[in-house]
Amino acid sequence: MGEVDDLMWQATYGPKGDWALYLNKEHFGFGKHKDELKERLARKKQDELTEIRIHPGLKNARDFLSAYKSDPEAAEARDILLSVLERTQAGNKESPPPALLRQLFHSGEGNKITYSIEVAENSVCPNAN
Repeated sequence: MGEVDDLMWQATYGPKGDWALYLNKEHFGFGKHKDELKERLARKKQDELTEIRIHPGLKNARDFLSAYKSDPEAAEARDILLSVLERTQAGNKESPPPALLRQLFHSGEGNKITYSIEVAENSVCPNAN
């Protein structure tokens, strides 16, 4: 098993290094390269965050959030994403404005956001009763 571990680790420096890192994390997370793996994954995350700081864009920010949605750095990536949405006015007319989303994200505690809604008296909303 040690040979396989070494070969998988060696692959992280090859042309499919990101894929090999993922496989190492999933299948050899406690193997003999676990400390190096932890360092490489942390460096990769910081490199990706630096990239969206320098070149903010929808795709990079969404990709970062997809991979690290529950990590502490996700808050900064969300702010970058919302800034890009505000600047480019991307989204559709049914989407809430990015400023409102930002306010909701910042008002949350942990992974919970408490909110209330009020339905106008003359609303055609089916839950207005």
